[in-house]
Amino acid sequence: MLPLFISLCTKLLYPHQTGDAQMALPRMVLAHTGLPIQILFFGSLLSAIVSTTSSAILAPASIFSENIVRPLARRDYTDRQMLMLTRISVLLFAVLATVMACLRTNIYHLVGESSILSLVSLFAPLVLGLYWEKASSAGALLSMVSGIAVWIVFEFNETTWPSLVPALLVSLLAMITGSYMWPKIAKSNGNN
Repeated sequence: MLPLFISLCTKLLYPHQTGDAQMALPRMVLAHTGLPIQILFFGSLLSAIVSTTSSAILAPASIFSENIVRPLARRDYTDRQMLMLTRISVLLFAVLATVMACLRTNIYHLVGESSILSLVSLFAPLVLGLYWEKASSAGALLSMVSGIAVWIVFEFNETTWPSLVPALLVSLLAMITGSYMWPKIAKSNGNN
């Protein structure tokens, strides 16, 4: 909350600073602090960026290899093969993140798009998977794929609706429909 508070103070104290809002805090640090504080500020900012970037690349890559590829594979992978698959996934997600970053110049839009992507692909499977007994993995997969697909379609076509609203609704409906069409298989415990 402290950076948000400082940014709000900056906006109130320096209303004449127009232009790029994401540069208000760095400008204030440069204008009102000495060199040691500037080094600490920009060092911690760089550290936060690198930490966020590494987790934003490693998390989806490991989820992809462990939770999507491994269960859907027709054969068992050795630990060495899974490690190689995860490394390749890291490389692919790094390239994808770099392309997305090059397409946008504003960090706020990038953060917003990443949040929307999580909302339209993960929210319905997570909530219904936790609280609805009939939720199935096939419904979750259908929900994730259809939510992302509808978001992409609405993102590239000008509509009066924000792209996240129809994508979230389709994701929710796909989760329900997929869970009814392909119900989860009850596992028997062998004690009959």
